[in-house]
Amino acid sequence: SGATSSTNTVSKPQTPSDHDKAVAASKAVHQGNAWAKLDKFNEVSKGKIRIAGWLVPDKPEGAIGKFAYILIMEHGTTKEITRVASQGIKRPDVKKNYGYKGGDTLGMDVTLDLSWMKKGTKIDVIFRRCNQANGEGAVNDVRISDIYLTL
Repeated sequence: SGATSSTNTVSKPQTPSDHDKAVAASKAVHQGNAWAKLDKFNEVSKGKIRIAGWLVPDKPEGAIGKFAYILIMEHGTTKEITRVASQGIKRPDVKKNYGYKGGDTLGMDVTLDLSWMKKGTKIDVIFRRCNQANGEGAVNDVRISDIYLTL
């Protein structure tokens, strides 16, 4: 009948709305000693990108860094473009779902200006908890490498 396979779940989102749905539906990622999940990753206004999600240690008594950072990475490379500190945002749901015994400020939410970057650059993110105010001394790092945004 000449029908095309439109139910292909691995197709790339073509619109901002599809991208937002794909981000929301994405699974948590385990890396090292933590789980993390991307909840929001989009352009909220010209050149301004919002990134939100959470990170939780994978053990009930697991170590967690004092400071929360989101690192903006050049997709497909190990190149860090910039990093931004986030307030810890209360996520009692995440704490409960993962059986974590520590605090519940496991969420991160930042909006940053990336209008200075070359158009067409693909970016992805690392959720980091660290013990140094400058974003170094990582205790937990989870890179969400399967979801990227093209600037």
